[in-house]
Amino acid sequence: MSTKKGQEAEERASTYLKKHGYSIIGRNMRLARGELDIVATKKALLVFIEVKSRQHHDDALLSLTPQKCRRIKSAAQAFLVKHRQWQQHQCRFDAILIAPDIENGIEHLEDILH
Repeated sequence: MSTKKGQEAEERASTYLKKHGYSIIGRNMRLARGELDIVATKKALLVFIEVKSRQHHDDALLSLTPQKCRRIKSAAQAFLVKHRQWQQHQCRFDAILIAPDIENGIEHLEDILH
């Protein structure tokens, strides 16, 4: 996916999250062990959100490979080391899928990693 399309998808996901009560604390965060698309909070919860934009829902879902999920976890650990003020928060990993064949074009999957 091109950088422009990725930025547009992250912008759309951020708008969606804000409408649903999330506060965005970071986007497109490059860390020593990977990249986090969006980091947000909702109440006392710290949420790491992976954004996947594809032409079809299934392609977006299948792009969340085990290797990608390991990178997200690793990047989240690096984030918590760098930003100690968030270490006491409960963390959750979500994904936002964006595709034309999804109702309203966007799907929010909560708690995708354990």
